[in-house]
Amino acid sequence: DEAARAARAAGQRALEASADALAARIGLGLDRVDLALARSERALATRDEVGIVGEDEGEIFVARMEALVRAGRQPEADEVRARGAERVRAMAAGITDAGWRGHFERGVEAHRLLLGEG
Repeated sequence: DEAARAARAAGQRALEASADALAARIGLGLDRVDLALARSERALATRDEVGIVGEDEGEIFVARMEALVRAGRQPEADEVRARGAERVRAMAAGITDAGWRGHFERGVEAHRLLLGEG
């Protein structure tokens, strides 16, 4: 929570979203689904508010998706995965080099998971 607060105080909203997503993933590892749900919800809300977070966007979507799955909320998880996949495809469309585009889509674990290839 401290890292996210510090990032917010510094005006670094993208880092705030990433810190919350990381905390959500840690929560899942500790079997704290409640924590994972809260932090992943906040991470995705911050991402939505900011618009573009950058290279960690996939991780934010995956953290939320995995928290929802663990909470038994599969339909919501499917919606988040679809949103994340759409965002990955949109970012990939801007990469003109086919090799780099392929790496972006398949070389990043979060992107593979969102695109259903992981």
